[in-house]
Amino acid sequence: MQQTAGYIQEIIDVLGEMDFAIYEVNLQSGYATIIRATELIKKGTEKCGFLWEDLFKKGIGYIVLEYREGFRERFSLESMRLAWESGEEKRTFVCQVLLHGAWRYIAATAFFKESKSRGPYAVLTFQDIDERTKNDMERVQNDQRMVSIISSLSSMFFAAYYIDLENDTFRAVTQEEAVGNILGDEKNFTQAIHLFAESFICPQDREEYLRCVDRKYLMHMLTKEHTFVATEYRRLPDKHNQRKWIRATVVLAETAADGTPRGAVYAAQDITESRLREEKEQEALREACEAANHANEAKSEFMSRMSHDIRTPMNAIIGMTEIAGRYLDDRERVTDCLEKIKVSSRHLLSLINEVLDMSKIESGKIELAAEEFSLSELIDNLVTMIRPSVQQKNHTLRVQVADMEHPRVVGDPVRLQQIFMNILGNSVKYTPEGGTLSVEARENTSAMRGYGSYVFVFADNGIGMSREFLEKLFEPFSREEDSRVSKIEGTGLGMAIARNIARKMSGDILVESTEGEGSRFTVELSLKVVDAPKQEAEALSEKKEQKEAEPLGKEILEKKRLLLVEDNELNREIAEEIISQTGVRVETAENGREALEQFERMPENYYDMIFMDIQMPVMNGYEATEAIRGLSRADAAHIPIIAMTANAFTEDIRRSREAGMNEHLTKPLDIGALMKCLGKWLGGK
Repeated sequence: MQQTAGYIQEIIDVLGEMDFAIYEVNLQSGYATIIRATELIKKGTEKCGFLWEDLFKKGIGYIVLEYREGFRERFSLESMRLAWESGEEKRTFVCQVLLHGAWRYIAATAFFKESKSRGPYAVLTFQDIDERTKNDMERVQNDQRMVSIISSLSSMFFAAYYIDLENDTFRAVTQEEAVGNILGDEKNFTQAIHLFAESFICPQDREEYLRCVDRKYLMHMLTKEHTFVATEYRRLPDKHNQRKWIRATVVLAETAADGTPRGAVYAAQDITESRLREEKEQEALREACEAANHANEAKSEFMSRMSHDIRTPMNAIIGMTEIAGRYLDDRERVTDCLEKIKVSSRHLLSLINEVLDMSKIESGKIELAAEEFSLSELIDNLVTMIRPSVQQKNHTLRVQVADMEHPRVVGDPVRLQQIFMNILGNSVKYTPEGGTLSVEARENTSAMRGYGSYVFVFADNGIGMSREFLEKLFEPFSREEDSRVSKIEGTGLGMAIARNIARKMSGDILVESTEGEGSRFTVELSLKVVDAPKQEAEALSEKKEQKEAEPLGKEILEKKRLLLVEDNELNREIAEEIISQTGVRVETAENGREALEQFERMPENYYDMIFMDIQMPVMNGYEATEAIRGLSRADAAHIPIIAMTANAFTEDIRRSREAGMNEHLTKPLDIGALMKCLGKWLGGK
């Protein structure tokens, strides 16, 4: 019996948290037995047992007054009997007591059990949680009582065994009924683990399990420095076909004088939930990795295609330039070459812009402007821009703009036109000659106050799209594998860009298409509306602005002087030549600092306008503009300063206006946009 108590005590020391007092209370007789207690509690008590109510009345006097009622409600004999009868398994109460001459917080816990020999009983533990100190447990003789305590303290383990490594035997402290039925009276540890593995562990995990819990392996591995060995395995499916993950841990409990392991505690814990969570995380990681690989493959394919798409206009530009140089005396041949160079240059620029747009979208840096504009006029401009392409292919274009209650809205007209132009441009490209295109715009009833619900429908009777391609239409770098479209220019980015912009506007793009019959794109947007009085005022203002922006005659422009600020010599030469063709006198500066000094040197109103590059050495365009606006001379505050840069994104336009610039022209300069800009800012001067 002494040996039995010894190995149980070792289990208590390994698995149990040290408590300064533990009692067993028979819930029928009310008789209490001290399992563990400090000398202070034992003092004055000569016999081993006494009535719980006597100890309760004496002990409650050490508890702070405000906690006494709560302690009484939980641990009086009557309250514990009621708890047992109601099926309660455990109750805990934290209170403050006078302990070792000081007020300290303790945790009092009652575990409710039942024994055939003793009937229902409670195991009460009192733990000093102020310092988390552990008192020596009083050795007890009753093996069954110790097992109950260990079971209570080891609630995180569903099975626990004590292993005698010297004799290769084991004793069950707590175990599953099914395991007990299989093991029966077996006491040999080595035979038991093989029987257990065969009966309960998945075949693919048995070998590793048996290796980790092998007696010789444990004798070798368990030391004072390495106090435990753990392994994880899958149980065979239960009757509900559920498979559990278990972690088995063997902890060193006792060593011989020479350090050789003598005893150990084997504990089994259900880790199914954490393993399933871990597997889900790994699966999510695998899916993310596959998605990243798919994206990389798509980008690699895109780069390969872009290499071809970029070389095509570049070859045309280089080739036509070479041909034009050889036929300088043949005006007709040179004109033809220049026209082809112009077309190829515009195509190359559109390719670059789409790649830059997609890069901005993927990095989350794309921003939208908030400007007031007319939807009707935006549609008119769209039709004007697309009409030459429509006429070239002899298409019929039908446009229907329903009367809108709120035609003027607040948003980003440039990005919205980009969406529409992309969709309508595709309709033109993928509809054979003589086809029919239609554009429909209408305003629906909006559920949001201050916002209008708008629908724009673009339809065609072109070649349509396959069901397979429709699923990836809006993925970046996607193009239909179709011999009919292989020679049509495109990057596979346009629709991805369009949908991303639409969704950033709190809208979306829907598509219906039948191969061989045509396609129908529906753009749904919710845009902030301009109120009615302001609608009229804005309309009048816009008409006035349009009038002011009419192209100026050369006789007027010849009287104007413009300061062109550009650090790149070739770009400066090209811009100077294009601007000079309008009749405007051009003076140049190579950076922002030089422009500022040049402006300061000249008398007031010497310059009528400044064209300012942005990215320059010494002083960039933003800094130069802010410096000019800060000068103490009248013309510095009012002279039109136009940003002239390759940065065509909304955020770049906003940044230039914040610096004090009046407008934003993108390079390469378009002669039409240039003339409109000159007319707008010089017409009233």
